[in-house]
Amino acid sequence: MKTTRLMRLLSLLLALLMLCPLAAACKKKDDVTEQPLPEETSDEPEVEGDGFVPVLRFVAASDIHTRVDGYDQATADEINAAQARLRGLFTVSYADAQSNPYYQKLDAVMLVGDYTDRGNTLQYEQVKKAVNKVRNDEETQLLACLGNHEFWYTGENGSLETDTTKTYANFVTYFGRVNQNFDPDQTMGPDYHTVINGFHFIGISPDAHGGRSYSLEKAKWLKAELEIAKADDPTKKKPIFVYMHIPPNTLDAEETYSTMYAASRLNTYPQAVVISGHTHQPVVDPSSLTQNNYTLLNTGTMGYTGYGMYINQGTEGKGVAPLGLEGAYVSDTTGDPYTEHGERETAVFTIIEVDAKNRMRVRYYDLNADAFLGEPLIIASIGQQKSFEYTSLKRKANTPAPSWAEDAAVTELAVTPTTARLSFPQAVNASTVRNYQLNLSTETGYVTTIYRLSRYDTALMPERLTAPFSGLQPDTTYTVTIYAYNCYGVQSIGEPLAYTFHTPADDGAPVPEVFSAAFDATGATDKISGATLKKDGAVTYDAETQAAKFTREGGYMWNGIASYYDLMKTSVTLEAVVKRTGIPDGETAGILSNYNTEITNGRISGGMSLEYNRAGRVVFRIYLKNLGVRTLVSAAVLPTGRFAHVVATYDGHAMKIYIDGELDATSASDTSSVSYEGEIWFPWKSAEQNLVIGGTGSYGTTYTSARRMNGLVRTANVYARALNESQIRALATPYIAT
Repeated sequence: MKTTRLMRLLSLLLALLMLCPLAAACKKKDDVTEQPLPEETSDEPEVEGDGFVPVLRFVAASDIHTRVDGYDQATADEINAAQARLRGLFTVSYADAQSNPYYQKLDAVMLVGDYTDRGNTLQYEQVKKAVNKVRNDEETQLLACLGNHEFWYTGENGSLETDTTKTYANFVTYFGRVNQNFDPDQTMGPDYHTVINGFHFIGISPDAHGGRSYSLEKAKWLKAELEIAKADDPTKKKPIFVYMHIPPNTLDAEETYSTMYAASRLNTYPQAVVISGHTHQPVVDPSSLTQNNYTLLNTGTMGYTGYGMYINQGTEGKGVAPLGLEGAYVSDTTGDPYTEHGERETAVFTIIEVDAKNRMRVRYYDLNADAFLGEPLIIASIGQQKSFEYTSLKRKANTPAPSWAEDAAVTELAVTPTTARLSFPQAVNASTVRNYQLNLSTETGYVTTIYRLSRYDTALMPERLTAPFSGLQPDTTYTVTIYAYNCYGVQSIGEPLAYTFHTPADDGAPVPEVFSAAFDATGATDKISGATLKKDGAVTYDAETQAAKFTREGGYMWNGIASYYDLMKTSVTLEAVVKRTGIPDGETAGILSNYNTEITNGRISGGMSLEYNRAGRVVFRIYLKNLGVRTLVSAAVLPTGRFAHVVATYDGHAMKIYIDGELDATSASDTSSVSYEGEIWFPWKSAEQNLVIGGTGSYGTTYTSARRMNGLVRTANVYARALNESQIRALATPYIAT
């Protein structure tokens, strides 16, 4: 059999050799033409740019801190916004996947802990509801692990040895069977190992110190799962994804609990890509993606942002949380109201892709801006520790020092005898600038220092920032010198940005530094900034008195006041010319307010407010830091049938009310039993950073309806100082008995 087959092959080969010269002889030389070589073909699609074609795509998000109405320290607007952001994470990610011509699947969405605020079942229901509404459960797996906030509701895990039964059971109840379309035999638990498109995903949940660290037993489990994943890839270059809420090698600043057990197990796996949250650090910060023994990636936060601010030539100072887009901030330190129940406006998540070459592409998306944040990062060194391109040393070396553009210039927004509000541009390389230090001085020496955040943590990063100064002297020349610090505390190079201004003399006629309303038939504006006030509901204009008319059905709202908070910490004046035409629906009606009085369920708000009650008495409220609400009610009653001039002042020591230029009797009474010493604590949720005319504080687009007023407002001014009695009497003179 073998011999016969061999003979046939030899015969065929001989016949072919005989045909070749014969075929060549049949052609004339002139007929011979060169034939082009066939084009090389490839199974890989042609792509532009970096040639990245995904074979895996998933999304990672953490620190959503879901809350529920009637239970948590949140308003309905805030809760709805948070739910919209969670749904938006899926919607945007699916749209992004569909836009890719080569790979259009979203393989997984990963919730890396603190997806609830307290871990109670109501919050789990909200998460489940939002996810189920938008997830394609035939395409996209849901991956999740516990964070420390999931332990709050059960009250478990106060020490290393305590139980996690209830917390873990809640997790399995709500997430256990979500991936049944992919693996009906596997239940997702707090610790979960699965394979997606050939890539291993290992989720590990904390089990010690209130969900803030991992026990030795948990670390051993992680080691065993890493070995299984490692054995599945002989090249050792395919990423093994490990997701855990508390980053490895973290030393919790509050509790001093370490995650070193887990970190030590990861150190020998350079192919590990560890995805974590908890820090609330900006994802654009170079420290958010580092490679030392493995690749460590911060997901960003869907709750609030917080980070350290650099002071004194690059020394990192107190932790701060940003306020709005003007560079203002709130301190996140012991003694201040609980930051985690304040600002909930951040909405950043991470899109991660891998191609057939095991390169990983990382992109960050800011839902608030509806735009990608920063530039995509390509990591080509997974598993190759000697080739790691994002080590801490390399990232620091490649982060440029800030500098100032040649045409950089400071401008004056408003300068009064005692205050100044300046505008300055961002430094060059602003995307890596964390904050600015502004030193103020006169010819005789140093005066004060203030700081401003760059807001590099958002895709809405402004081109210019504002700098407020208060407590200045009239008719004085000041110089402000501005330094920038990058993410590593490196100070700006070259000459600092400097500007000199002169405060005018005090001629006795006070000018509002913060806000001054102007009303007409088209609406209302701020005469200082030129901004148009937002009208909510029905507000009309009374041409005869040149006043805004309120009928408990609407109000005006100005959202620029947060830029002035620094000016008003220890002294402020609220001035209004008002005519009341009816009693409030509730206890009081707001005239001029940046205040949210509903401090319930421990929810901290604050601010200042000028109101009147059902008896017609003026009510002045302020929220003093560490002291709480202070309320002063006038002895005198607002007159009816005519306009009255009403002023409320706070000078850091006392609250006072003036009606028609006269100091009210309650303001002069003995208050020795009550402390008024302190700083005003202003609302710092962006939804509450509004000055309201015709009502009290606002939540987003809605007002506290029970505190809308019925009457007319002709004048509404806010000063960044406490006016004295003679100044107030002079202001009141034109309005008395009109």
